[in-house]
Amino acid sequence: MARLSEEVQRLVDEAAEYVRPWEDEAAAEEIARAKRGRPRMSDEATEQLVVRVPSSLRDKLNKRAKDQHVTVSGVTREALERHLAA
Repeated sequence: MARLSEEVQRLVDEAAEYVRPWEDEAAAEEIARAKRGRPRMSDEATEQLVVRVPSSLRDKLNKRAKDQHVTVSGVTREALERHLAA
């Protein structure tokens, strides 16, 4: 798996050398986004939080995420934000 990741990064780096923003701005922006990896969620640094929950709560969380077409992490972040804002 790491081998594929290195190969993909090499190809992205090579492609970036051939695209100049003044020639094809859209392609250059797409390549720049690919080089950055996962988009940042905010300007703040983020940390991983591990929480143990009962199976029944995990099932509800999975269902909500599926119904809303978002990740479990997204549902969890939203729930925490709403709870702590109260």
